[in-house]
Amino acid sequence: MKYLYLEMRAEEPLAIRADHAANGAKTTKLLTGSAVLGSLAALHRQRYSEQRTDFTDLFLKDQVYFPQLLPASYSVSKRWLKPFLDKNRFFMPVLPVPRTAQSCKRFGGFYKLDQEGFNVPERHGVRDTLLDWAAFYLLQQKGSIPAEKCIVPLEGEKQRKKQCYYKGCEESLDHFTGYYRRHRGDSKLRTAMEVKSSLELHTGINREQGTVEDGILYSREVIARDSLFSGIIKVPDHLEGQLLQFHDERTYIGTGRTRGLGKVRIVVSRTDDSDYGLMYGEQEQALKSFKERLNKFDDTLRKVCNAYEAETRAAFYFALTLHAPAILFDDYLRYRGSIDAATLAELTGIEPKTFELLYQNAGVQRIAGWNELWGTPRQQDYAIETGSVFLFSSQQKLDDDDQLLQALYRLEEEGIGQRRAEGFGRVCVSDPFHLEREQM
Repeated sequence: MKYLYLEMRAEEPLAIRADHAANGAKTTKLLTGSAVLGSLAALHRQRYSEQRTDFTDLFLKDQVYFPQLLPASYSVSKRWLKPFLDKNRFFMPVLPVPRTAQSCKRFGGFYKLDQEGFNVPERHGVRDTLLDWAAFYLLQQKGSIPAEKCIVPLEGEKQRKKQCYYKGCEESLDHFTGYYRRHRGDSKLRTAMEVKSSLELHTGINREQGTVEDGILYSREVIARDSLFSGIIKVPDHLEGQLLQFHDERTYIGTGRTRGLGKVRIVVSRTDDSDYGLMYGEQEQALKSFKERLNKFDDTLRKVCNAYEAETRAAFYFALTLHAPAILFDDYLRYRGSIDAATLAELTGIEPKTFELLYQNAGVQRIAGWNELWGTPRQQDYAIETGSVFLFSSQQKLDDDDQLLQALYRLEEEGIGQRRAEGFGRVCVSDPFHLEREQM
């Protein structure tokens, strides 16, 4: 499997409906995998119509995993980032913030540093609460601990876990969502990504006369011109060349194309695999790096829990964090709203009694869309939301040739659930974001 970098820059405003309700006007804050796949398929039919076999392999066999393109436009002026851009020319990929993240209710967001290292404009940082919740639930399991002591990991000394402590702010902490990007030279330095949007006014058209219809004036939200979106395509080795031919192309995505909307510039290029996902070179080295990440999460969780006298009896602890919505069915084809121990056992092929779900922070969203390839509406699905987090314990240790290590590696490499070729089901095991318990 190869990783290719896909970038789309809006040369005209974009309109991609967030909700296909009759009165819906909002646009999404990302480019969905379904829209990306359809846009590239339409471009391929237009430019390379004679390559029918390639078209089938790229778009109809689910061999290529197209991504959801997340916003890659910086939330601050590049003049503030200039010292870091000079030092770290390349940046890590854009990732969603997990649902366990918190930030100041009044000045929420990652620190924004200028050339002198000052926080401009003022943001009070983001912290993660997963390890605090792990200690809370393990203390509850202990049984002999008084109830007032079980709550300590969530409150902390001087309410540091409930109130912002940046320069004595003391405002309440609130849930924080969005997208961020790490800097290659300093993994602790993160920059928030943003999408600028605006409302456009339109007039209704009389179907019979082709003129403006009296009394019909409506507005719709659009993504601003020059907005940048990026993601990683997972492609088999033998199809890499067919996708690279899309480098520096123009095409259209979304709706409103007859009104001057939807034009984008596409860039497809090879990546430095060390910056993306698991592929740090050969598979043996990738598996080694993957194991180091999981062991670091497990060790950190045990240290945090031991500090609160919570017993860590399980052989191994890990977390699943969704980097894209996941569409999962049970045995009766009903949509799943969470990933429990039985579901994980089914996904990994390991005995259900091996796992125990300790904590989850998840939501469900409705998935709707339009099939660009066939020109028909898509069937509506329900998916577990991006950023959902599931903390598990395992009675099986993590060894080099262990079934658990291989299964979790495959889970992150291949994804989970349905419609993975459209960007759904991307999952990260023991996301390093969960280790950052201080506001940054």
